Amino acid sequence: MILPFTKIQVTGKDASGTWYQLVYPEGSQSKGWIIAAYVQITAGAEVPVIQLGAGSGSGGSVLVVQQVNVRTGPGTQFETIGMLSPNDVVALTGKDSSGVWLQIEYATGPEARGWINAEFVQASGAESLPVVSKPGPATGTQVPEGSPSTSLPMAATAFGDGDSAEAPSLAVAFSPIGARVLQFSSEVSAPEGDREDWVQFTPYHEQVEIRITCSGSSALSIQLLSGGIATGDNLACGEARTVTVQVGGTYLIHLAAGDKGNAALIAYTVTVKQLP
Repeated sequence: MILPFTKIQVTGKDASGTWYQLVYPEGSQSKGWIIAAYVQITAGAEVPVIQLGAGSGSGGSVLVVQQVNVRTGPGTQFETIGMLSPNDVVALTGKDSSGVWLQIEYATGPEARGWINAEFVQASGAESLPVVSKPGPATGTQVPEGSPSTSLPMAATAFGDGDSAEAPSLAVAFSPIGARVLQFSSEVSAPEGDREDWVQFTPYHEQVEIRITCSGSSALSIQLLSGGIATGDNLACGEARTVTVQVGGTYLIHLAAGDKGNAALIAYTVTVKQLP
């Protein structure tokens, strides 16, 4: 923390000009980063741009504007290995061929890399990023002919996160100058484990787009609730639906694993976008 009116030595800024680097003895390599909006630079001073991650193939930096999952590959089918929060800044190292997913420096990821969805960040220098090929996750293993058969393991169970309608897993209030998109990924399971999840949002405009992607061994029940009452037909996996909502209202997306008597594990990603 730095107290108000403290004089500091600014040594650079990121390519977007959103963050300043400063001399900070307790930081990595005696440097630290602070939001530029909170700093008054001496009149006439020139602040050089620092290309984050230079020397490792980086093409600039990313400012996170909405909480976003970090994954092992460019797609929601890849494993989640962490999460970035609004105002986090990370170095860019590549992108997928579509430009929808960005590769970043991420210490706990494979080869110290991770992937994030470009929709949830402000990126500088993304145009010149190299395209990084990433193989898809393994979907099975070939068994040689004549090998003895083995019984299939039962489906795993989702970890209980203790959320509820009163205490959802994620709550986001959209605003014209702040968050306009939320994305949340998790798992539910039945008959054991965490059977249901709750995601809350508050719109500032009359329409939102809700998109659900799923993978797993059973059906997923998805309801949009307002005041505890369903607002219409259930949502479905693989569907993108535009929904009319009440400005300033509180809405809950309730996701529950179907129970047909068999073990089931369902992974899902919910994306809610505030339409203009």
